[in-house]
Amino acid sequence: MNRFIGIRHRLKKTKEGEARPTQLCVIDGENIETYELEDDNAELDWVRGRFPIAWRDIAPEDNLKDFNLRHVKWRTVKKGTDTSGLIAGHLREEDGKTQVASKVPITFDGLQRADVVGMSLGGSGDRLAFALSKQGERVGATVLRLPPFELKRERRGEKDEDAKLLAELANRNPGLFHEVTPTTRRIIWVRECQALRIDAMKGRIACEQRLRQALVGQVLCTEQDFAELDIERAFNALKANDRIYMALMEEEAIRLKELDRAVKDTQVWQHILEDVSGIGPALAGRLISSIGGIERFMVEPDQARMDSLYEESVRLELEGKFLELKKYVAAGESTFQTLQRVASWCRANQRPKEAALLARAVACHEERSKLRRDARNKGRGKLKSFCGVAVQEGGKFPRRRAGSVANWHPDARQALFLLADQFNRQSNRTRWGAMLLDYKIKFRAAHPPEKTTEGKSRYSDGHIHKMALWRTVTKFVEFLYDQWSDLARKQKLATERAKMSA
Repeated sequence: MNRFIGIRHRLKKTKEGEARPTQLCVIDGENIETYELEDDNAELDWVRGRFPIAWRDIAPEDNLKDFNLRHVKWRTVKKGTDTSGLIAGHLREEDGKTQVASKVPITFDGLQRADVVGMSLGGSGDRLAFALSKQGERVGATVLRLPPFELKRERRGEKDEDAKLLAELANRNPGLFHEVTPTTRRIIWVRECQALRIDAMKGRIACEQRLRQALVGQVLCTEQDFAELDIERAFNALKANDRIYMALMEEEAIRLKELDRAVKDTQVWQHILEDVSGIGPALAGRLISSIGGIERFMVEPDQARMDSLYEESVRLELEGKFLELKKYVAAGESTFQTLQRVASWCRANQRPKEAALLARAVACHEERSKLRRDARNKGRGKLKSFCGVAVQEGGKFPRRRAGSVANWHPDARQALFLLADQFNRQSNRTRWGAMLLDYKIKFRAAHPPEKTTEGKSRYSDGHIHKMALWRTVTKFVEFLYDQWSDLARKQKLATERAKMSA
């Protein structure tokens, strides 16, 4: 029997020191258990199936080497207490205090065969989702993640109930979730490598700034006369001979190589971004890590309505004798095009009943197409808003304005800004460079020459250039959504087929 496990991942402690353990709820039939994973070790214990949930009093014959010392419960011996009567192997010194083992674990819990784990998509839980998915492949468990907007829509109470809600949803409505697969894990690893690379870069920049300030201070803040000195040359020599700075440079180079390998291992790079001129692994890492899983932006059409329209179209095609009549027309590039041709043939050959039935079937297919198109446009809009390239109310393009919230992801927008610069350097040699030039021509034709409104210059060459840059990267985001979401659907279908054949 499956257990359904909901996990609300949280950072274990706030800046103020307040405890924020990861919350976990296990639904096993009628039984419901809740746990709190207080630190990273506790999360690792759960992944490995070694999370202690029950203890017994320690016995004299127990050897602590048989237990993980993190799982042993200790009590502090009062200062001055005679410990000669205690078992030496059960004692330890911790922070200047003597402690004696009081309890050892006897029952453990954790990821097991046939478990179904439900988590929220993205955020701080990526690492735990990676570990659970990897272990799940070994033990036969499944890890699912729910897009945050779906979790918010399903939530009826406080966030503290999210762990239980996720477990319940994984049980009754697993279709809302996206499974964590090896492909997903590669994306998570890119995010991890990107974060490490950014931290290394910030550390190197901070060290560089410290060295420069120290040098300038040594030169200027002296009672002696200034010596003949080129500060920039001295600064370069100082950096080249500083062991800490050189070590940070080496670390940054290592992190960049790790990111390069991680990005090139993803199917997003292999099937989409590798062929885009102007995007290298470093820029792709920024974009992939900020977006994470495309699944959280994907919008699917109403499946009930899609199924109803499909059943209706099959019935109408059968009654309209589509299979019998299609031999009278040339086959189209698709079944839909052939259906249209057969309907037109029926109208032209005095077969009004069949023509009416097949016309209704065509309308069913067109409505299905519209539902898919509307869902795709909604998904595109969500990704564009996330990246900060969606036109806001009033036709304004998003930028930082006083009194408004910049609710886009800064790393994604920064990556697109750098990408726009690459497109600008390509002239008309590439698809995106040519698109940029086309937009510049269109915008200049659509808007009057430069004018001043309310003391601000409008539609100058620079203004037109920026408009074209952002319009081009907006189209690139739409392209990325279409390609990535299609790739995600193919991967999901392949995974489901693999499970069925296993």
